[in-house]
Amino acid sequence: MDYNISVIIPNKNNVSLLERLLKTIPIREDLEIIIVDDNSDSSILNKYNYPGIKRQNTNVIFTTKGYGAGYARNIGMSHAKGKWLLFADSDDFYNKDAFTELARYIDSTADVIYFNINSVDTNTLQPSNRDKNFQKYIDLYLSGKDKNGDNIKYRRWEPWNKMIRRDFVISHKIQFDEIPRCNDMIFSLRVSLYAKHIEVLNTKIYCVTTNQQSITKSKIKKEVFWHCIICEMKKNYIYKQLNHNSWRSLYIFITICLLKNNGILETLSFYYMIIKRRKELKKILQMFKLELQT
Repeated sequence: MDYNISVIIPNKNNVSLLERLLKTIPIREDLEIIIVDDNSDSSILNKYNYPGIKRQNTNVIFTTKGYGAGYARNIGMSHAKGKWLLFADSDDFYNKDAFTELARYIDSTADVIYFNINSVDTNTLQPSNRDKNFQKYIDLYLSGKDKNGDNIKYRRWEPWNKMIRRDFVISHKIQFDEIPRCNDMIFSLRVSLYAKHIEVLNTKIYCVTTNQQSITKSKIKKEVFWHCIICEMKKNYIYKQLNHNSWRSLYIFITICLLKNNGILETLSFYYMIIKRRKELKKILQMFKLELQT
C-alpha cells in the first residue's frame, strides 16, 4: 500500500515518551509510522508489548546492530512507502492539528517543505530554548529578506523541521551518516543543497524537547569528537560553496563542551589527535567533494 506520509522514528530504550509521541500522530489510512528500534535493552522494551506494535499502519522494525539514530533512520527510509517523509525523535511530539496542516501540502510540487517548531522541557513542558532562531529565519524568508531561504535551509540542520519528498531523497541517494553523533547534519544540508523548489510554513508543527542528558552536559568520547569534527568540516565546505563564509564553524562550541566536560588535558589530546590525522581528514573531505559532484 502507498501512503501520503511516512513518519520515521528511531528509538532506543524509550517507552513512555515514545507512547506520548504516538498519541500525537493520528491514525489515518494515508499515513504510516515506521519505528526502528536500535537494539533496546530487552529488560526495558518487550517486543510483544512494544509501543505501536498493535497500531494500525504501524511497522515496528527491530535491529540488533546498535549503530545509532542515523542507521535506524536509514532502515526506516528503506521500508517507507509514503510520498513524503517525516522524521521524529522518540522523545519529541507533534503539536495539535499538525497533520491537518501538513495534509494541505500533500500535492505540493516542492522537494522540501520546511515548517516552524516550538520547544519545551520534556518533563515540565515549560518553554525551553531549542527553537532558538527558527522564527527569525522563517520570518526572513516569508518577508522576502532571505529570498532563497538559506537561513532556514542551511543554519538549522535537524531532520524533524521538514517534510521531504521521498522520490527526491531516492533520486539523489541521500542517507544519514551512521555515526554516534551528528548523524543528521550532512543529511539535512544535502537535502537543502539539492532542493530546487521549497515551501516554508510559519505553523509550529513539531515540538522538540530538552532534557539533562545531552552532549553538552556529558563527557565526550574521542570517537564522537572525531565524527563531529568531520561533520563540521563538511558543513564548512558547503558554506564555502554557497558563499556564506561568515557562517563557517570555528569549532568554538565543541571546544567549550570539551573543556567543560572533559577538562583541558583531554581537550588538548583530542586536538592533537586531529593534527596527527590531518591527512586522513583531507582525504575524507576530498571524497565528500566528489560525492557532491555526482
